[in-house]
Amino acid sequence: ENTGEGLDPEVEFASSAVVGESGGLEVLLRILAGASHLVIQRETVAALLKLLQACCQIASNRARVLELGGATLLLRRLPDTLASPELAFVAELLLLTSESLLKAEVASTDAGAAQLAATAEWCGCLRQLLSGLESAAAAGRKSLLGAIARVLPLVTRGSPALLRELYAHFAPFANFDEYDRQRPPLESRST
Repeated sequence: ENTGEGLDPEVEFASSAVVGESGGLEVLLRILAGASHLVIQRETVAALLKLLQACCQIASNRARVLELGGATLLLRRLPDTLASPELAFVAELLLLTSESLLKAEVASTDAGAAQLAATAEWCGCLRQLLSGLESAAAAGRKSLLGAIARVLPLVTRGSPALLRELYAHFAPFANFDEYDRQRPPLESRST
């Protein structure tokens, strides 16, 4: 619960360390990876994602989930959730958890290795996120679109190839010369 107090997450969620120490993170990820019939199991999957989010509030659990490939595992489930409007809230939970994991991964990368590996898997994640912007689940859901937008730059991992692909997707919408030509002169906008 949100008590309004600004407790340190390491203190507030300290009891979740036991989940990481007892192999519970592995079990959580295995269940999330193997869940089928997501529309039917959406409440259970959402509860598991909330538990995983709570566990990932502490550094030791985040590190363990990253070590287990948790960020990519969660992003691999994204297409299933974006295909159905009933799963929009599950997609958002997947993205929020992935976002916190990817931020931690990027922050832990030393300055000399600013670019994390841009494997074919990350290319696939980027494409899934981009297609997610136009998915049935994201239609009219600003919070889900915002979550996708926040994860997109994290998935590029500083890779020039992934950044080019991201730019290429949005390039048709970034024709500023055309925008300036279609825009009325400043004088006519003020009246």
